[in-house]
Amino acid sequence: MAVVARSSFVSVKEKGFAMNGFRYVVGVAVLLAVTCAHAEGSKAKLAQDFVKLVGYDKQYDDYHKSCINTYQGVSPESLVSKQPNYFYGIKPGDDKWPLVVSAYKEYFENACAHPTRKEFVGVLVRSYEVNLSEEDLQRAIAFYSSPLGQRLSDAGQLAAKNSYASWVEVNKKYVTEAVLKFQKRLSDIVQ
Repeated sequence: MAVVARSSFVSVKEKGFAMNGFRYVVGVAVLLAVTCAHAEGSKAKLAQDFVKLVGYDKQYDDYHKSCINTYQGVSPESLVSKQPNYFYGIKPGDDKWPLVVSAYKEYFENACAHPTRKEFVGVLVRSYEVNLSEEDLQRAIAFYSSPLGQRLSDAGQLAAKNSYASWVEVNKKYVTEAVLKFQKRLSDIVQ
C-alpha cells in the first residue's frame, strides 16, 4: 500500500476555492441576518399598522380625557361638602382655597399622565407583535381595512368612549365615598 504525502502548501487554485467558499458562507450568513431583521422589523411594522388601524390611539385619547374629567366630577368642593376637614380645614372662600384647587388639579394631571399615549400604544404593538404571526397580522389588517372591519373598529371605539365617559359619573358617586372611608380608616389607625 502506497502512502501519498500531501504537501502542506495549498495551491493557488485551492486557495481561490477556499476564499470563494468563505465568501459564500459569509454572504449567506449576512443575507440570513438581513432577512431575519427585515422579517422582525416588518412584523413590528404590521403590529403598529394594526394598532393604528383599529384605533387604539383614539381610544387612549378618550381614556385620558375621561381621567382628566374625573377631576371635574370629584371636585375639591364636593369633598369638602362631605368632609369639612378634608383639606386640613381649608374651605371655599378661604385665602388659601385657590392653592388647594390648583394642587388638586395638579394631582389629577399627574395621576392621569401615565400611561402616555406612546406607552399605551407601545404595549399594544408589542403584544400583537409577540402573540400574532406575520400572517395573522396581515389577515387582521385586511379584515379591519374592509367595510365590515371599519364598522367594527368604529363601533369598538364608540363603545370604549361611552364606557370611559360613564366613569366620570361613576367616579362622582363612589370616589368621594371611597376617599372619605380611606381617610376615616387612616384617622382610626393614627388614634
